[in-house]
Amino acid sequence: MVKDMDKEHTEMMQEIQEENRKLQVSGYEWDITLTEQDVEEHGWIRGNSLLHAFETIASAHVDSLDMGFEQMIAQNRIWVMTKIKYVVYKRVDPGESYHLGTYPRPKKGILFYRDYYLWDKNGDVVAAATSQWCILNFKTRRPERTDIEVPGECIDHEPFDAGIEKIRWMPEEGDDPQMLYHVTEDDLDKNQHVNNARYAVMIDETLGTSAHREVTIHFAKETVLDDEILLYTDAEKADPKAADYADGGTSQHVVGELSDSTVVFKSLVKPL
Repeated sequence: MVKDMDKEHTEMMQEIQEENRKLQVSGYEWDITLTEQDVEEHGWIRGNSLLHAFETIASAHVDSLDMGFEQMIAQNRIWVMTKIKYVVYKRVDPGESYHLGTYPRPKKGILFYRDYYLWDKNGDVVAAATSQWCILNFKTRRPERTDIEVPGECIDHEPFDAGIEKIRWMPEEGDDPQMLYHVTEDDLDKNQHVNNARYAVMIDETLGTSAHREVTIHFAKETVLDDEILLYTDAEKADPKAADYADGGTSQHVVGELSDSTVVFKSLVKPL
């Protein structure tokens, strides 16, 4: 079933890529080479490496449009990712070259949408993702409604029919955290907050694996140096009858909270 889904999705993504080029949509593409550190022992790309690649190309794209960090911070604004969902379809090989592309979709209100695709040298889709962003006032940390638009023709289709799902599971009062994550300088981005890719590391460490079919993350609270994030999971008591049961295994959740129960992030993880 997985092989059939991969073949069908690859054909669809190849059609999308060709359509994008014909329409000259606003997008950005380049080649990347994966290292051994990017790949777990069974050949699946690590979530933090995938998210880092997505963030890097998204930053390069907005930089090329004069909408990057330097231009935004001069207006007391920053881009913030609020949600992301990615699906991995194929194993990867360290040392091999892969083609990465990102394409924005039309914004809705204060929300901006951006999709990502990773292809191998044969044109097969290795991974795809969709993300949701907003613009924050740097000082107040509150979302701003602006007249900013991504120039050019935007794509009008999403990588996944279901979009980014809601995440309903939360730890109950009295639940013990699976682990505690202490934020260090290595976790921080240029805004001195934890980089979004590092939350994938927290998910992997909580579940004890970096091999996942699908991961959805909702980012709720920025964290900083020396914060301690309590990580909860339902991995051992997930219900196979639940609506988010995945082919091949039971879906799992990982939720990060501060000591005062403030939610940092919520995630839904579907196994291979």
